[in-house]
Formats: sequence, structure tokens, C-alpha cells
Amino acid sequence: MTGPSQGRRVGRHRPGALAWVAPALVLALAVALGHAAWAQTVARVPVRAGVHDGYGRIVFDWTEPVTHQTRVEGTVLLVTFDRPLIPSLAAVFQRLGDYVTKSGMDPDGQSVRFTLTGPFEVRSFLSGTAVVIDLVGREEDPSPPPPPVATRTPATVTDQAPPSLSVRFGEHPDFNRVVFDWPAQVPYRIDREGDRTTLRFERPAVIDLDALRQRLPPMVASIDAELDGGTLSVTLGVSANAGLKDFLSGSKVVVDVLQTAPVTDDETPGDAEIARTSAPETAEPPAAPETAEPPAAPEPDVTQEVAPTVAEVPVEDTTAPAAPELATALAQGELAVIREDLPDGLSLRFDWNTPVAAAVFARSGYLWVVFDAPATLRFDQIEGAAPVITAAEQLPIAGRTVARFDIDPTYRPLVSRVENSWTVELGSSDGPNVRIPVVFEESSAVGTRILLTEKDTGNEIYVVDPEVGDELVVVPVEGASHGVDPGRRFVDLELLATAQGAAIRSISDTIAVRALREGIEISSLSGLHLSPQTHLIAETSELEPELEPEDAGEEASQVVLEVALAPDDTPMFDFPAWRRYERKGFRDSVHQHNLDLAFTPKENRHEAALDQARFYFANGWAPETLGWIRRAVEEAPWLEKDPAVHALRGAANVMLDRLDSAGDDLFNESLDASAEMALWRGLFLTKSGQLGEAARQFARSGDLIDRYPAMLRAPFRLLMAEASIGVRKLETANAMLDLVMVDRPKQRLVDRGAYLRGLLTAVAGRPLDAIDLLAQPAQSEDRQTRGLAARARIELMMDQGMLPPEDVIEALESLRFVWRGGDFELNLLSRLGELYVANGQYDSGLNTYREVISVFPDSPKVREIAQIMNDSFVDLFLGGLADQMAPIAALAIYNDFRELTPVGNLGDQLIFRLSDRLVSVDLLEQAAKLLQHQVEYRLQGVELARVGARLAQIYLLDEKPDEAATALGASDVVRLDPLLADQRRYQLGRARAKMEQFDAALDLLRGDQSREANRLRADVYWAKQDWLATATVLARMLRDRDPDAESLAAEEVEQLMKMAVALALTNNRPALAELRAKYGSMMDQTANGQAFRAISSYVDGGPIDVTNMSSTVAEIDTYEAYMASLRERVAGDSLSSVN
Repeated sequence: MTGPSQGRRVGRHRPGALAWVAPALVLALAVALGHAAWAQTVARVPVRAGVHDGYGRIVFDWTEPVTHQTRVEGTVLLVTFDRPLIPSLAAVFQRLGDYVTKSGMDPDGQSVRFTLTGPFEVRSFLSGTAVVIDLVGREEDPSPPPPPVATRTPATVTDQAPPSLSVRFGEHPDFNRVVFDWPAQVPYRIDREGDRTTLRFERPAVIDLDALRQRLPPMVASIDAELDGGTLSVTLGVSANAGLKDFLSGSKVVVDVLQTAPVTDDETPGDAEIARTSAPETAEPPAAPETAEPPAAPEPDVTQEVAPTVAEVPVEDTTAPAAPELATALAQGELAVIREDLPDGLSLRFDWNTPVAAAVFARSGYLWVVFDAPATLRFDQIEGAAPVITAAEQLPIAGRTVARFDIDPTYRPLVSRVENSWTVELGSSDGPNVRIPVVFEESSAVGTRILLTEKDTGNEIYVVDPEVGDELVVVPVEGASHGVDPGRRFVDLELLATAQGAAIRSISDTIAVRALREGIEISSLSGLHLSPQTHLIAETSELEPELEPEDAGEEASQVVLEVALAPDDTPMFDFPAWRRYERKGFRDSVHQHNLDLAFTPKENRHEAALDQARFYFANGWAPETLGWIRRAVEEAPWLEKDPAVHALRGAANVMLDRLDSAGDDLFNESLDASAEMALWRGLFLTKSGQLGEAARQFARSGDLIDRYPAMLRAPFRLLMAEASIGVRKLETANAMLDLVMVDRPKQRLVDRGAYLRGLLTAVAGRPLDAIDLLAQPAQSEDRQTRGLAARARIELMMDQGMLPPEDVIEALESLRFVWRGGDFELNLLSRLGELYVANGQYDSGLNTYREVISVFPDSPKVREIAQIMNDSFVDLFLGGLADQMAPIAALAIYNDFRELTPVGNLGDQLIFRLSDRLVSVDLLEQAAKLLQHQVEYRLQGVELARVGARLAQIYLLDEKPDEAATALGASDVVRLDPLLADQRRYQLGRARAKMEQFDAALDLLRGDQSREANRLRADVYWAKQDWLATATVLARMLRDRDPDAESLAAEEVEQLMKMAVALALTNNRPALAELRAKYGSMMDQTANGQAFRAISSYVDGGPIDVTNMSSTVAEIDTYEAYMASLRERVAGDSLSSVN
């Protein structure tokens, strides 16, 4: 049966369905206008690396298809792509030390160079959009799995020796795995008889039985193999009571041995024979547990046997579609929904060929599955899925994929992702693995808003629920099992509970939903209306409760708090009394409290609201605490001065890291005597970076932390340890870290403790030990801890000379998106800017500083960073650093950061120096633009005239006399220094002469008999071909030369040549004879001696050679001679010194 087209259903139709479209044109336009296109010409490409059985692997995780080439030159591997990239190569250095000694970019920006430790065979292939490079040892030649080929035809069997086949084992909590690494898909079948399971492959191969028998997993008792002509049979010793599942992963055959045998509608453990072809009939089993980190989805289990190190998972196991026909379907825009029956439900898999974001939620008896990319779904395998799924349909949403499945509501969805494949498992899920934080903000650029702080989102998708008839806005996200739980209802909207992504039901027509880089923003064109109860929006914080309230049960009642304070102090927070749900679950208690409040008299509502605040605070729900405190103060404004309110509100804000709001309450003078509030002040100060004062406050609090609930002790002690490390109280810090582990905290807190232990070790003077200790938290699933630990480790490795600056920069760059916002990102970017500048990468350094200032405009550190950025810019151009760069590169940096040019003389000197440099290498147009900007916008008075003369000089050098004249006119100033005024007049005269405005040029020289004026006057007459006037002026100039000089200066040689020509052309033989007699012998010593004799031979009565004379006149170009002289002066000093 073929799949239905979009908008059609498979299965039964539910009667009574109502479909209507709510008017939302205004909303759609508002949302659409909020988006801006963003493009990037150079791709940042994550790079993974890992050591496997006999080979090393490097994976370039491109997000779009690319082509590549590999070339080996000696021990250097060059990988060239068809477009520029910025790769993150830290993983290569950290994990492939036995294969690669150095890595870096080639100047072309498209090639990555690896220096290898020895001769390796290099194999490369595509895995989806990823490019995979394998380095195979030539001596052992373990032959890693070749690239998967989805549609490769089986090879023909020949008389050659059968190839070797790699077989791998993997041990997992509930099953063992056997992987047959075939290079291409091979038909096979499975026969099972008693405790022997035989796989018969229709292709010959040889396996290393001796090696495999040394490492059999617990559930496989033996392994044997037999070659029979063109087939290979492998027999596994497996208990008859064990379950067995097999499937294809690309070209690999995977067999899972389960602890118990699964029973399905059409298969029992006793089935004697299961036939398999090259296309798997069952979906891939569940992958490794999802992590909380977007967007890096977990890799499938099939690869984990050979990838013991985190983030080293090979790519080949998940790159090929499950079958050739599926690959064809994707190419045609179709997507098969692949069903797998599970012991307690079933799963649906969607194998996309590109990365897509997803949303999954249940509503009104339907499971919604939404993707932000288009495909035509095929529901062939949904038939027979009852009773879990009884019908399926695809809604016709342009450019998107929206499907609904009619499900049994007792089955709840859990979402996972492997590469581009999404799996929805219907079973007994407790909700998403990662709950998207929901933040209520009263003040933002759009007014009151709700922000779902999920960074990696898709586009908003507007759909109408055919069953209910209302409109939903669905926002898919990339992080697997990131959903909203529980759902929330407000006056204007409803946040639906989801297993993946977000779904918003608009109650008001003015609701706007936008997927932003900071998360999913929900606002209203008329302002959100939030009742007091709906202020209670759950947010996550670093102080997340150790027990979720709904799961705490009676265990919470066993928390005992015996506050030991000074006799004159009383406990501020009575956790056991405030939690008060010993006989009821948390949700029932919330419901009961709300009912009680509804019947509370108005005069007592403030106390009831404050009681609610205490209840939520004691159970770890800080946002709700603040909402009820706000309600209490609204009912009774005098509570604003109550020390108990200050303490409770300040503590709740600390738990949410709202330090700007927490300080005023915590440091209210009414709390100065409280030892308990000293503890909270210490927490506040630690988070603010004031570690010295924090340590003093913690000391005041004594051992009060020991009496706090377990859900607070571990995170608080971590902060206390951090403060102690900051003031070098290492024994105290060490004790705190030890006590953290006593409470058996969550893994993210364990990782944070490991990070602090590494810092403690470094402060104690053991950097190498610290580097080792930080390796584990640097791989934490908690993104903030991972970023902090990885950065600390990188810095220590640089200090120890283990990483060169280039690799340090690369490694830190890879951390930029591990954790966004706050001091981590600010400090990381500032450090990167510093390293870039120190490493001579000025453009990258200044760009990074600029990014810091743009992203963190309100940070108190921005002023200091801006000054560093300005100083770096000035040092570059005035400290001589730019002189070591290519002039055009220096100019590019200047143009990119022109706004950093200092005001006043310092900025002018910077520009003059750069323009001189450009002129020295004949980049005249670029130099002119620099000074033109000065003339037009920055200068006035005498400095304007001076720079205008420099600009005119550049235009004359560039043979643009008209622009030179314009520049002089634009910078004309009265009452100039005579020397500067004369220089500008001479420049204008030369420009006029070059423009053949000879009379205008001569008028400028009227009454001026200086040597410079006569030189220009002679040049004008020469250009005008007034030979008599030329000879007259030159004779006047030659009379002034030193009579005792025994040689001629270059300028005098030029004047004598001109004068000889002028006298010859005016037929003045006597004067020509006198000139030859006086200067002939000295001219013989110059390069022009022969030409001078040829011209002066006219004295002997010879005829004038008109052709030769014309050639001589052409060679003596006075303008070019002047320009050559000017260039010599610029090369010897600078343009700035010319005027």
C-alpha cells in the first residue's frame, strides 16, 4: 500500500471533527516582520576526532553538502574543501597525538593541513554532510570500516581470497551487541536452534576467531565461522531464553542479544527462522540515552563499542539510509515513517537526509509530530499498529511537515535523535529529558513577555487543530527530548505540555510568538495579562531541587532541620514546617493551598500569600516564591519593610541568579545580625565574583549549612568551595568538596565539584595533576561546567607549554557556543581577543573585542575592554606593528575599525603614517581616500591646509592634476605660514601646467624668483615649448650653482640637457658653444654625456637632426622628472616630511 498524499488520512476517521481557521493575519504579519535574514560566508565547522581499532578518525561536521580532496605530501596531509571554513581542531590535537603532531589552516582558507607522525593510508568518504578522514596504519592495516554505500550492488564472487571482515562486540546494561562491519550491504538470514544462532551471509569473508574469543561479551558464550563457497556462516552461542533482534545500520549487520525475549503480535521467541534481505524490516533499536546538550545529538549504540571516549563516536553507522529504496524516497521528497514494535509500545522513526528541528506533543487523543522542513510522509507501516495507533494523517502545511497519529492516550511519547533521524517512542515516558525553562519578564523590548530559553529552535509553524478547531503555534527545536513540562495556562494563551519543542495555543488574537536566538518569545500586541497565579512560572536555576516535588512523596517529610544559631538569633527559613505535604503529594498540596486561598478573608490574604511563598520556597520553586511575595506585598504594602520578606525574596532571587534584584534585600540592615543570612550573602557574593567577602560571610554562618535540606547542601557547598579557592583556603575548599559527595548529588553537581577540584589542584601548585583532573568535567553533559573546565584546562596546558598559541585559540574558539551569556562568554571572548592580538591576528582580535562590546553593552567590564580594543588599534598603527603587515592588509583593518581612530593629533598621526606607507608601495588611490576623509570631516584651520597639500601631492603622484587642484581649493585657508602657502601655490601651478593651463600656472609664479619658483617656471615653459623662455630661466638657475663643484647634480644634468635642446631649437649657436665649453667635460662623466654631445654638435655647423631632437625632447619630461624626484623623497623619508 502506498502512502497517502498530504491532507489525507490512514486508518479510521474520528466523527465530530470540527475544522475552522481563526483570523490571525495581523499576528502572522507581526511575526513575519520580526525576522531578519542572516548569512555567513565562512562556515564554522566542528571537528571530531577519535582513536579506533587500528585507525584514527577525523570528522568534519559540515551542515551542508561539500566536496573535498585529500593529498599527502611526505608526512603532511592536506584536506581541501570547495569553500572557506573555520574548523575547530582542538579535538584532533587532544585525541590523535599518535597520528597527528600539528594541524592548522592553509592561507587559502579552504585547506586544512595535518602533520602526521608517520606513513598512514588515508581514506576519506562522505557521511551525510560530514566529511570523514581515516588514518590507517600501513603495517598492521586493521582496515577500518569503509564508507557506507546505500545502493551499492554486491560484488561478484571470484577466485580471489575472501576479504577479512571486522566483527565487534559491545556490552550494554540490558543487552549485548554484535556488529558485522561489511563494506557494502549483504543479504543475510538468521537461523536459531536452541542455544545456537547462525547468521548466513551471501558473501564470503574471513574473521579472526581467536581474537574474538578472547573478548566475548557475557551473553555470547561462543563464536564459530564456516566458509562454504560464496557464503559465510557465523554461529553464536546464545541462551535459548535470550531475546534476539537484528537490523541494518548502513552496510553493517547488527545483532542485539537481549536479557529477555520480546513478544510481538506476529513473532514469538520460538520462531525458528527469520529471513532478512538488504532492506531491514525493523527499525533500529533505541540509541544511547539523550543528553541535555543541544545541538549535539547522541550517537547510536552501534558505534559505541569502538568509541570509549566521549564525543569520539564514528559517523559511519548512521549515515546511510536504512535501505536503498528509502534513499530514493528521500531524493524524491518522500519520507517513510518506520515503525518498530517494542515490548511496552512502539516507536516511529523519521530518517531525514538533512538536519531538521522537531516538535512532538499529545492533544485530544492525537500525537502531533512536526518538522520544520517539507516532506511527503508514507504511512505504509502504520497499518497494523493498533491498538497503539489507529490512524495517521498529514496536514497540508506548505514548506513544513505536520503529522497527526490517533493514539491510545495511555501511551506517552519520548523523543530521541541520532544524526538526522528522529525517533518517537510511545510507552511509559515521564516527560522530556530536558525541560525547557520558562521565564516571565515584566520588562523587555516588547513589554511583558514569556521567554522559553531554548537556543536552537526552528521556525514558527501555524496550524489549525482539525479536532478542536483552534490555532496552534508550534516551534520545533533541535535538542532531542527538549520539551515544555508541565503545561501552563494564562489569560491570553496556553503553553501545551510537549515531549519535544513548544506548542502555544492563542486565546487572544494579539498573541505573537517569535523564535529568537535567545529562545522562544511570547508577547502580545496589547500586553500580556497575567493573573497572580499565572505569575508562577517554573524556571530552572543552578539550585534545582534534588527531588522533583511530584516525586518527593513522603521522603520529603523526613528532612529535619534543627537550626543552631546564636541565642539571640532565630531561624529565617523553617524548611520542614514550610514544605508541609507529608500526607499529600506536591501537586495535591498545591491544589489544596489554592482552594484555601480562595476562601481566605481579604484581611488575611497577605498572610496566606506569604504562606504560599514559603511553601514554594521550601520545595525549591523560586520563581513561584517571588510571584506570591509580590501578591502578598500588593495586599499589604507594609510587608515591604518586613525583614522576613527581605530574606525570603533575596534568597529566591539568589537561587535564580537574579543578582541585581537580590542585593538590596539580602544586605538590608535589618538582616545584619542573622547568621543564616550571612550564608545567603556569601552565596550572592560568590556568584558576583566577590570571593574574599563571600568567604568572610560563609565563616560567619558557621556550620548552619549542615542543617539545610540535601537539595540545597550540595550546590551551596560548591559555592562555598569556590569562594575558599578564591582566597586560597584550600583545606576548607577540599573539605567542602568532600562533603558534596556525601549527599550523592546529581551528576551535573558531581561534575561541577570535579571542576572545582581541578582548580584547587592548580592553585595548590600542581598544574599537571590539575590538567588530568579537569579532563572529566571538560566532557560534562552540563554545558556550563564543560565550558568552565575545558577553558581552565586549555589555559593550564598553554602555561605548561603543551599547546602553542594557535592551538589555544582554536581550542577556545570551540568553546564559544558551549555556554552562551554571562561572565563565561564575556571572559572567553575577551581572552580570545587578547590571544588573537598577541598572535598577530589583529583583525580577528579586534572583531572579537567588538563582539564583546556588542553582546554585553551593559557589563561593567565593557569600558575596560573597549579601552583595550582602542589601545590595540593605536599600537598597531603607531607602534610599528602595521609596518610588518602587507599595506593592503593594514588598510583593510583600518577601514573595518575606522571608528577607533583617536580624536586629535594622535588620530591624525595614525592616518598620516598609514597613508605614507600606502604611498611608499604606490597604493596612491587608497592613500588618497584616507586623507580625503580627513579633509572632508576631521580637520580645520592650518592642519586642514597642511593635509590638503599632502592630498594634492598624492593626486599629482597618481597623475590626477584636476583632483589635486580640487583638493587644494577645498583646503584653502587664509593667513598661512609663508612656507606652507608657497608649497600649496607651487602644487597648484604644477597641476595647472599638467592640465595645459600654462598661463594660469605662470600667473601663480608672478613676482617669485625663488629657486623652486624658477624650477617650476622652467618646467611650464618647457611644457609650453617656449624654448627661448626656457633657456632664459635655466641660464638664470645655472648661474647660481657652486663654481667650485667638480661634478654635476642630477638636477643640474637635467637642466643642462633642457638648455642645450632649447638653445639648439632657437638656433643660438654662440650660447650653445659656450654651454658645451663650460660643461661638456663634466657632462661626459654622466649617463647623458653622449646625448649632450649629439645636441651640442650643432655648434660645429652640423644640421639639426629633427627626429633625434624630438626624441630627446620627449625623453626629457619635466613632470615625470619632478614626480620621480618626489617619489625618491617619499621613499627616503615619508610624504609627511615633504610638506
